[in-house]
Amino acid sequence: DPCSLKKLLVKRLTECGWRKNIEEIIRKTILDRGQANLTCDQLVQEVVPKARAMVPVNVRKEMLMRVRAALES
Repeated sequence: DPCSLKKLLVKRLTECGWRKNIEEIIRKTILDRGQANLTCDQLVQEVVPKARAMVPVNVRKEMLMRVRAALES
């Protein structure tokens, strides 16, 4: 079930502190560049690559394993 996988992903990312780290990166980016000088799209382009790279390996592996199991069932 895609909804349960998404909920699990959010839970795991929250547990490991990833969400807090990303919130801090967003705040720092807005402060550094200035809210008036930064569009939402620019913020996304700057933060998303960092956010993806910061997902812990164990979370990636767990989610990959669960997605494969869901596809096989």
